[in-house]
Amino acid sequence: MYKEISIGKKTPRKLALLANGATPLFYKQIFNRDLLQYLTEDGSDEGSMEIASDKIPELAYIMAKQAEKADMQKLSFEDYMQWLEGFEALDITMNAAAIANVYISDSIPSVTQKKRSEKQKEK
Repeated sequence: MYKEISIGKKTPRKLALLANGATPLFYKQIFNRDLLQYLTEDGSDEGSMEIASDKIPELAYIMAKQAEKADMQKLSFEDYMQWLEGFEALDITMNAAAIANVYISDSIPSVTQKKRSEKQKEK
């Protein structure tokens, strides 16, 4: 899923994000951790998920670099730190929900399973 979100209050700017099947693999390659272990059910809706908030800046970095079509094999933790320096202190944190939704909404099926009727259960 591709989406542009507005980041920053002092100097607002658009941040392009791209999430796809490679996102968790790139995350693991750069941060040496499994992104999927930070996904949890939030309990509000069936199938609704959230991601640990302290991982949002890392996830935003991966998705932003994917949207830029950067050479993901050359990225490092130092590149991530340099990228973060381009934001105000709370820019990423204040937009955590929008960032997580770009990744999560691509991962959750839009069709929910209907409850089976009594006649279907008997078959």
